[in-house]
Amino acid sequence: MSDGNLTIPNAITSVRILLIAFFAVALLAFNDRVAALAILMCIGLTDFLDGFLARRLGQESNLGKLLDPVADRLAIITCVAALGVDAYMPLPLVIGILLREVLISCGALIIMLKGDKLLDVSLIGKAATFGLYLSLPFFLVGHLNAVANTGIADAGEWLATISLVAMFVATFNYGMKVFGKDKGAFPNVN
Repeated sequence: MSDGNLTIPNAITSVRILLIAFFAVALLAFNDRVAALAILMCIGLTDFLDGFLARRLGQESNLGKLLDPVADRLAIITCVAALGVDAYMPLPLVIGILLREVLISCGALIIMLKGDKLLDVSLIGKAATFGLYLSLPFFLVGHLNAVANTGIADAGEWLATISLVAMFVATFNYGMKVFGKDKGAFPNVN
């Protein structure tokens, strides 16, 4: 692990946080779905790159371990809320995803306030987050004029719903580990 916080991965994570704001402005202020889609792709790329480079370059840091999940939560909350505001994503799905993000954020805060070590992300948690990230472009592409009503947004809805179910399974499992002093309700999926 790197002793310094001024690392390439942390710089990339910081860029991702800025891109989240640009996504919201592109979609909500300018209703520019193409720009929002391009920015969303950059957010996903920086999410992959920061972790990959941290491991590859030996630049994992405590700041990075804090910034990366914060950037993930900000990205999900902002993107999903913006898609919900513009009615690209169904409201029940928006509410479910935002509820899960609030739960996981509160859980992490409680763990930090207790002085305990944050849990590593489980395999099912990583897969669920990847599936959710993968579903978001479907909502934007599905509402572009040239491809409207082609079922693309419906595919995104299915993928997001499956991801949300997996996210709640992961959240329940995290809760059992932290509060239930258990090995987890679903130990075989970690």
